[in-house]
Amino acid sequence: MRTPALSLLVTGVLFLAGCGGPPMGAVRGRLTCNGQPVKEANIIFTPVPKSETDKEPGKAAAGSTDADGRYSLSTFHDGDGALVGKHRVTITLDPESHTACKSKVVLREVKPGGNEMNIELNE
Repeated sequence: MRTPALSLLVTGVLFLAGCGGPPMGAVRGRLTCNGQPVKEANIIFTPVPKSETDKEPGKAAAGSTDADGRYSLSTFHDGDGALVGKHRVTITLDPESHTACKSKVVLREVKPGGNEMNIELNE
């Protein structure tokens, strides 16, 4: 009788240990070009290494804009946001739809909790 109870206890402890995960922050915002919403753009937040020896800074978060230019990011699950810390943000536009603005890379910092990150692209 002790073996099944011990197995159940060990399984429960291992399950709970995996629930913490890395610190995340919800990220949403709006992408505009010269004040106008940018639809169908891809946005990737890639964690910046904390030092030169940091070879695995973490998993990138991604999202795409809707017709109003709004986006929300997902890393592990739909809408869970991005890892807390500094990120290199890559914005990729459809060249046929967005001739006025170009793709861009910017830096942003994700903080715990909610993050509203509006991004303006200029010509």
